[in-house]
Amino acid sequence: SPSYMVFGMPYLVLAFDAADRCLGTQFLRHAYFRNNPLFRMHTLLPGFTDAFCFGDAGGTGFINDYAFRCTAIHELGDLQNALMQFHAADPETSFNYGWFSVIWFDTSLEGSIEDVPTNALYPDLGLALVRDGWGPDAVAAMFKCGPYGGVALNEFRNETGRYINIAHDDPDCGMFTLFAGGAMLAEDDRYAYNKQTASHNTILVNGKGQIGEGSGHWMQPIRNVDMNTVARVVAWRSTPQCVIADGEAAKAYVGLERFRRTFIWMPGRYILVLDDIRSAAPVDVTWLL
Repeated sequence: SPSYMVFGMPYLVLAFDAADRCLGTQFLRHAYFRNNPLFRMHTLLPGFTDAFCFGDAGGTGFINDYAFRCTAIHELGDLQNALMQFHAADPETSFNYGWFSVIWFDTSLEGSIEDVPTNALYPDLGLALVRDGWGPDAVAAMFKCGPYGGVALNEFRNETGRYINIAHDDPDCGMFTLFAGGAMLAEDDRYAYNKQTASHNTILVNGKGQIGEGSGHWMQPIRNVDMNTVARVVAWRSTPQCVIADGEAAKAYVGLERFRRTFIWMPGRYILVLDDIRSAAPVDVTWLL
């Protein structure tokens, strides 16, 4: 989640920066560190004082300074400018390890937040984020339809047979949130101490949520199930006129043959959430908002 990313990334970047400087490694050249600042900006709400939350999350985190090292080493001037706008909006809460910023900020980089892409799909998480701008009056939304823990982690589980930790994930396949008019219009329960599908903007089937829910405070891997089959974004299209994300999550439920949720973003006009739900026998569907 955005919160746990910020909890761990500063120390990872610090360790890898020391290794690269002292041992000649190139850890920070990995694509993950190039992509992370964009992910950080996309997961922020317009105005940069809060975040789109999924899993156990809340707020913007307090050590975002690490992202300056990522933008510096990969020469991402537009994203460094975006981070500075984030810094200006919330310096005391979100950048309070100031010495990280001092040593990692690259004064030679130039760029503009206006050149940062506003829409993106992060396929490992099945996470789509869209917006019509970065200021506090912008409209933005998030759609999530991915396996618990993400695709890569589940591939590791499948290949090795090892236990994986998905403790801070949620039964939230097919969920969405929406920000407009300076406030959340469709919200998530954020850091939940009881993992329930009913906490998210998706559906219940015959009054029941997704497989694996109700595990108490921590989610656990589902036994004898390839979790990569539970939910995926199966189609994505992004143009200046519209963004479409198609998620399939039938196997997250008992009794469904198809749960195809299409999330359509028409900038300046509307958002359409279109569900195609099929089952072999009649079921009762509850839509959650």
